Amino acid sequence: MFKSLSTSLIARGILAVITGIIALAWPSVTVLALVILFAVYAFMAAGLQAARAFSSREAGPVLGHLLLGLVDLAAGVIALAWPGPTALVLVLIVGVWAITAGLVEFSAAFASGEPAGTRVMFILGGLVTVAFGVALCARPGLGAITLALLFGLFNLIAGTWMLVQGIELRHPASGERFTASQRITGKVTGAARDRGLMIYACPTPILNQHMDAVLLAPPLIISDDEVAEMLGLLEQSVAAVEATL
Repeated sequence: MFKSLSTSLIARGILAVITGIIALAWPSVTVLALVILFAVYAFMAAGLQAARAFSSREAGPVLGHLLLGLVDLAAGVIALAWPGPTALVLVLIVGVWAITAGLVEFSAAFASGEPAGTRVMFILGGLVTVAFGVALCARPGLGAITLALLFGLFNLIAGTWMLVQGIELRHPASGERFTASQRITGKVTGAARDRGLMIYACPTPILNQHMDAVLLAPPLIISDDEVAEMLGLLEQSVAAVEATL
């Protein structure tokens, strides 16, 4: 289902952003409502991890994504099955879930079959998730509203990060990354220069295998009309390169 890591990141990012917005926007949220929200998020995240696992051809990525999916699934089941949940119990469940998931994600970075860029992504994501869990467990007396705020902010930031990493320059037909030998960024930046637009090749160090992204660096005093002109020239440049593929 998710043969592309980028597609998996986009799906998980959308889920995290939606969950974060709901948690932040819910007025006077109750513990029961938070339990249901967290469980739904955990179950859907587990499904996405499982889909990614069974789309991988190597044993290492399969094991890592399956373990992350099992951690998400277990956390959702415990949250729903716990009799008479309180804010204290939910804070500890979310905290332990975050620490466990972060450690599994960190360990998955060193599994066989993952490229170097993906390893870095797993390490960073694991460390941030563990830090979030430790912060919750260190202050278990948080109320439901405070927990909703922290959980919402965490998901909003993490989801946005996953979306930014997942949305990259794609081949229009196959949806796969361009190979380094195709030198797509060089062709796009060259076509842009021919049209008077200066853009730069971006190595995208977190997910980099093929350097298939470009960087825009306009001045802060740029006007709305100039932004529109810049994007129009970029669109023309990409279209010109696409026509040669």
